[in-house]
Amino acid sequence: MHADFIDPTKAIYYPWFVATWCAMSLGGLAFFAFNRDAALKRRLFLPILLFSNVTLLAFMLLTGAPGEFLLVAVPMLALITVLNLRAVRFCDGCGRTLHS
Repeated sequence: MHADFIDPTKAIYYPWFVATWCAMSLGGLAFFAFNRDAALKRRLFLPILLFSNVTLLAFMLLTGAPGEFLLVAVPMLALITVLNLRAVRFCDGCGRTLHS
């Protein structure tokens, strides 16, 4: 099955997206799992979330996603960001990342 919105001429961006997304995911996992500085985690959490959203939207634009798709993606990313901000906490005592 072939999706009509996938532009084969923009396929060069897909490996870059996968590599970037994997690097960001592994870096974020390592930072939030092993760093015990709760204040630093709190300070960087929102910028990291926003950077990941902007990166995802940039790759969508680079690969030719239609405007209708972006009309759905932007509110969904905003909702996911709000839910993450509400669900993730950082313990002052031990610095662990807590998910509720």
